[in-house]
Amino acid sequence: MRKNVVKIADTALQDIENVHDYIAYELFEPITADKYVRGIYDAIKHLSDYGASIAVSERDFLISQFGSTVRNINYKKLAIIYTVENQEIIVHRIIAATMIL
Repeated sequence: MRKNVVKIADTALQDIENVHDYIAYELFEPITADKYVRGIYDAIKHLSDYGASIAVSERDFLISQFGSTVRNINYKKLAIIYTVENQEIIVHRIIAATMIL
């Protein structure tokens, strides 16, 4: 099976940094923050194997923001929002999963 190339947009990188900082500095759990962020990056890395097989989202909120080919997976309480173009997966945002319900 051919793997896709995964790219992370600057907005998604900022989202990850914000999650880390919130857990580390607001909740005073720096070790937990590091583990949580590692989990996010692991979930993103695995998109190269199966990301294209996830169904396109039908959520109006996501379609209006990212277009009709948007997809998402969840990591704990977060949604990883991405699109697939050719053999490339682009992670656009990491947001609270409750925002897309």
